[in-house]
Amino acid sequence: MSCATCHDRVGSFYCQCPPGKTGLLCHLNDACTSNPCHEGAICETSPIDGSYLCSCPPGFKGPSCKIDVDECSEGSPCEHDGECVNTPGSYKCRCRPGFTGARCEVDQNECLSNPCMNQGTCLDKRGGYKCLCMPGFCWEKNRSIVSSFSTRDLLTLDPMHIEKYPLSTDLRP
Repeated sequence: MSCATCHDRVGSFYCQCPPGKTGLLCHLNDACTSNPCHEGAICETSPIDGSYLCSCPPGFKGPSCKIDVDECSEGSPCEHDGECVNTPGSYKCRCRPGFTGARCEVDQNECLSNPCMNQGTCLDKRGGYKCLCMPGFCWEKNRSIVSSFSTRDLLTLDPMHIEKYPLSTDLRP
């Protein structure tokens, strides 16, 4: 024994070991005193042989918990086609436009910002939105609002310039 405090019990005893010692009689060196486990892991010492066992935190594996788990290679945890990016001990998702959340699980309501102009009605869609326009106005992607000023001409209000086009009779919002 090495400076252990042992206590007598009915039919048995137990020893309280000093730091760095373990085992029934405190005769073994405690392998956890050398901090063999990666930061965040829990080191447990075997009272039988003094060896250590690391309990790894999420995102790490291996005998000393030093190996990073690549969560992205095990099937992407990101939803709605979000891009999974492995990070030490974890992962992050880069969401496609229209989605947010740690796993891109939340469909953003783009209508909250009132993107439709000229009293158009916004309909939130999965990953985007659609504007239902008032008569005489319609929405063009990559442009602002299209407004008809006559039955023959169409005028686009682009932030950079204004263009006039002949109006098709088959114009739909």
